[in-house]
Amino acid sequence: MNSRQIVATVLAFIGTTWTLNLAEARDGQLSELSVYTYNYSGVSADDLAAARRHVEAIFRGANITISWRDCRTSGRDAADVLPNCRTDRRADEVMLRIMTSSTPGLDRTTSLGFSLVNRENAHSAWLSSVFTNRVTALASQADIDPTLLLGRAIAHEIGHLLIGSTDHARAGLMRAFWSHAELTHGSGSEWVFLEKEASAMRSSLSTRVTRSAVARR
Repeated sequence: MNSRQIVATVLAFIGTTWTLNLAEARDGQLSELSVYTYNYSGVSADDLAAARRHVEAIFRGANITISWRDCRTSGRDAADVLPNCRTDRRADEVMLRIMTSSTPGLDRTTSLGFSLVNRENAHSAWLSSVFTNRVTALASQADIDPTLLLGRAIAHEIGHLLIGSTDHARAGLMRAFWSHAELTHGSGSEWVFLEKEASAMRSSLSTRVTRSAVARR
């Protein structure tokens, strides 16, 4: 299991649990993803909704539609409290946790979030986490809307899960380093998935749904 880290000049990435539904993109591949969110850091409903709109816009550009599920983060069994949040994770579901780091400071070695990817079984990747206090600190430094940064961070981390790799691209949303200048003045092309990434994610979703359907037989 490999953990991808992002340094302080980059965006950090949050956690949520997602499920995949059978919708098709223009190329015939799966295009809908459901997300179960575990909001451990208490991001307000309004801020979370704003961040989600940014996530949805980014994934629409990749022909993937996002739907959300909120899971309770307190009680004896948080995942079992709400009917949409099960304890048995299917192959076509991923989890994204919204967390608070105990060390909120930023420098070039600070990780803002992480995704866990098993390189031996890339289509099984399911867990991403984002530290909202670090996202907020970076947004303050760059003087940008923290919900925009949070949305981009979530999209980046979910991208890692669906692509099945912790590697980074040289351009687009999946690049490793996001400088203050890019965050403040970057063009729209810096905050989207590359076409090859979008295709890989749709293919991964299709594989995950197929595996889930087989497992339920």
